[in-house]
Amino acid sequence: AARAAGLPVVFPIGYQIQMGAAWNAAHPSELRRYKTGEPLDIYGGGVSASPYSAQYRADIRDYYEWVLGEFVQPYRDTISMLNLADEPLGGDYSAPAEAEFRARTGFGFAEAPPGALGAFQNRVIVEYVVWSAGQWAELAPGLSVTVSLCGAQGRWSYSLPDVEALFRD
Repeated sequence: AARAAGLPVVFPIGYQIQMGAAWNAAHPSELRRYKTGEPLDIYGGGVSASPYSAQYRADIRDYYEWVLGEFVQPYRDTISMLNLADEPLGGDYSAPAEAEFRARTGFGFAEAPPGALGAFQNRVIVEYVVWSAGQWAELAPGLSVTVSLCGAQGRWSYSLPDVEALFRD
């Protein structure tokens, strides 16, 4: 319909960093977690994968390749941009996130030096966006991508990811 009407499309292909109930059940150790250990479920919006999980990255890359062949290539004349995720937010205290933090700093979350853990958590969504956009830069060079950030963060908790880094990185 958009092609027939000559309208460009921003095509949404993801919600937050969610993979769905079947994936979550198959990969419980790969889910984002609160500091207390429970699966992260901000505002009851659903449980999501850790963007540092190797399993998540492999599976989402496969999904991106499927989206490329199924939608982007056949409708490239109509799709002007992909929205990779709607409202990704929050931090990540999962085992994959802690492994990434330890690889960078030499510390686990519990023994992190002052400020280091906060700086890492502030960049979780930034690093997710950078990684996801990078996948599309490889798959479809020149195709614009975006992520729509959650306005609730600004309205209710007065926090967002490192906004400067989102644009810079």
